[in-house]
Amino acid sequence: MSNMSSCPDLAHDPIPHPLLSEFPSEPYEPRARRRPSSRRSGRYTAPPIPHALATVIVGTTIEHRGLAVTPLIGHDDPACDYLTLEEALSSGAVTIREMSVYGSINKVHVFNRAERPLLIVDGEELSGSVQNRVVNLSVLIDKRTPALVPVSCVERGRCDGETFRFTSASRMQFASGRAEKMAQITRSLSLCEKRQADQVAVWSAVQLKAERLQAVSKTGAMADIYQQHAAALDGYVEALGRVERQRGAVFTVHGRLAGMELFDSASTWDRLMPKIVRSYAIDALEERADQKKGAEIGPDVLLDVVAQVETPSYTSFGDTFDVRIEGMSVTGSALVFGSRVINLAAFNLPHEGTLDIEHLTGWPMRQRACPSTCSQRVSSGR
Repeated sequence: MSNMSSCPDLAHDPIPHPLLSEFPSEPYEPRARRRPSSRRSGRYTAPPIPHALATVIVGTTIEHRGLAVTPLIGHDDPACDYLTLEEALSSGAVTIREMSVYGSINKVHVFNRAERPLLIVDGEELSGSVQNRVVNLSVLIDKRTPALVPVSCVERGRCDGETFRFTSASRMQFASGRAEKMAQITRSLSLCEKRQADQVAVWSAVQLKAERLQAVSKTGAMADIYQQHAAALDGYVEALGRVERQRGAVFTVHGRLAGMELFDSASTWDRLMPKIVRSYAIDALEERADQKKGAEIGPDVLLDVVAQVETPSYTSFGDTFDVRIEGMSVTGSALVFGSRVINLAAFNLPHEGTLDIEHLTGWPMRQRACPSTCSQRVSSGR
């Protein structure tokens, strides 16, 4: 493998060179093609989202200042065989940068020089370069592979920088904005098989969030909102903590079921938990405890809905698939590799009303079918 130190510094390279000589192929940009799905015995054979949800136990809810977190606990703790974004960038094994000096607001180059695949999670922020961006979908980029990854801009008022490189940030797109963007991308895939968000809507959501939280930013940067509320957000991370074998969580903001995040490994959750908790906490800081709430709905209901709604699947990087989750006021996506759900995120869209729990059919309710089975697996040590 080539030494990173021999690569030209982008700060001194007016037009970033793709460095393709280090790789066996051109940067890979997967074309989103819908993958046929089927049902057998009332269950989806692909993708395996219902199975992934049935293998976690719903833990005890913890609450802090309007944000309630309900752990999702696995019956075991499989090893993590990929790198997360922050550890990959900090080790120098991965470089992320603009496509050219003129930029492409909705794509970035990712160069994975590591000997392990790289996981980048939907909504993670890439900081620096010409404008800060957030990733449009969760991706798993194979070892020693270059790729073009779709992104959205979260810094409207800046178009220059000292370098064309991106660094990782200790934050991701706030949960309500991420939900809206996820729904936009699902519609884009359905209409034209492209992973494009409504960029103006993304900027507007950042601006509205800044106004509501009285955050000031000269460049309209989402980062400034987080930085000006850093102490409060760190308080949420510290108070909500982690549970053994925890792979994810369901989040409730001021009594309203907001969303969930799930990974295939507890170690992945441990690394990404602070970012994810902050993304919901920033919404909890905005919303008032006395505002009108919907009917009280338990965390299990969101898992039940996600297990039953339509889940069209699209080709993605390598042998992975981008599974979209849409229906019953829920939007979401999952990164699937074979029978393995590496990451799943789903949100209860506020403008779509309450979850349609009266029409849950097909799959057995999680709370009826899962906990006893999972408890037996845990106690037996399998």
